[in-house]
Amino acid sequence: MHFAIIPPNSNLMNNRIFDLDSDRDNIFSNMVQLKKYFSNNDTEVHTIDKFAYNEIDFIYFQNLLFALNYLLKVVKHNPKVIIIYHAAESPLILSLNNKPFLDSILFDYIITWNDKLIDNDRYIENRSFANYERMIKPEKFVQKKLLCAIYSNKQSKRAGELYSLRKELIRYFANKKMIDLYGYGWSKEDDENIRMAYLGTTKSKVETFNNYKFAISFENSLNDLGGISEKIFDIFFAGCIPIYFGSPNVHNYVPSNCFIDFRDFDRLTELEEYLCNMKENKYKEYINNIDSFLRSERFRKFSHVAFIESINLILRNKIDVHKNLNSIKLDLISKILSYPRIFLENKRILIKIVKTLFI
Repeated sequence: MHFAIIPPNSNLMNNRIFDLDSDRDNIFSNMVQLKKYFSNNDTEVHTIDKFAYNEIDFIYFQNLLFALNYLLKVVKHNPKVIIIYHAAESPLILSLNNKPFLDSILFDYIITWNDKLIDNDRYIENRSFANYERMIKPEKFVQKKLLCAIYSNKQSKRAGELYSLRKELIRYFANKKMIDLYGYGWSKEDDENIRMAYLGTTKSKVETFNNYKFAISFENSLNDLGGISEKIFDIFFAGCIPIYFGSPNVHNYVPSNCFIDFRDFDRLTELEEYLCNMKENKYKEYINNIDSFLRSERFRKFSHVAFIESINLILRNKIDVHKNLNSIKLDLISKILSYPRIFLENKRILIKIVKTLFI
């Protein structure tokens, strides 16, 4: 069996997505572990450029903008191919991840964390955003600085986005010289205090977080049921305490004694006071709780093991398909006409689809 992966960009073709040396913060650890797992079976796992299109049995991808041309080319050569779309981003940020588009006949299976969609039939549960397996040895409490944030400077006008509130929190602590900021896009920030807090990019999030007691862990969007990304886990693995805000049902998946819930504070001054007054014994209690969670069965849902189980579920229950390229194109056109707002909010993908279908 031939399992093809379409990576997020061309730099990761030629099986480079499996190269640990080029994998910052282990973000492709699921791909590495999947290839390792199937190396003991009769399934070959490679990036799509390593296969002839007519010999591919399964395709897995996350970035539709990059993947679309490949998907249609493979369907043309092999109408029986099974296509798996991993819809990792929130539909509030990437509107194409709303159900009307996900129901496209181009996709056979959708891998998702979205509690509203999961049926483990077509919509397969997966929450494997944890890029490591164990916490590194934390720095001593007295040696840690107070607070940091690692984010790109993004903005959005969409309802439910958390970029704005995240920036407001960073600004509050930057004004008090209480935070170090890392990431992309901050060097030209208008706010002088934010620029002063900015220390550039970081080679390893986990190693950086390890130098701090606390770190901001805001999701990109609010009110996504089950939408718990890698952000909180990168902080966990560093032996650091997250200040979390995002998924309203986070407590269903992560013990509440492992993080500071931003919702518990009516004012930022209350949060500031809580951070500054935390004693070492209370801090160690948080860290021990985090370590226990990472070693527990409850954490399994977020590990690469769960990702492999999701793929295996699809392989075991493989459906028989016979795709028709013209039908797929007509379906995409119908989606654009029926749900124009979804596509207008993603103009780059809209342009890509139109070019692919009509040029």
